[in-house]
Amino acid sequence: MKPPYRIYLDDVRTPTGDNWIVVRNYDEFVSEVNKVGLENIDIISLDHDLGDTAMNEYFNNVSPNYTLDYNNIDEKTGYDAAKFLVALFHTQLNSWLHYFTILMKLVLI
Repeated sequence: MKPPYRIYLDDVRTPTGDNWIVVRNYDEFVSEVNKVGLENIDIISLDHDLGDTAMNEYFNNVSPNYTLDYNNIDEKTGYDAAKFLVALFHTQLNSWLHYFTILMKLVLI
């Protein structure tokens, strides 16, 4: 498979169509993003309810009561994956800005 990549995070479902890298949990997701590089990813699909405790929280709390209590969820969810992506983006952006600043100083000398 060649870039741009498409990553599908879901513990149950499998996407239709080709060219998806399927990962089943948060750790696999992080590993795959780090392996292929954020800049080489075109589409990311995130499932929120990863694992048994997340599904139990959905059926016992979210569906009947419209409330979500992350204290009842042991596994990392799609929300955690989204937070990882934001942190990774900011880290890479800061690195890029640092090198851009150095380059601009060299150009202006």
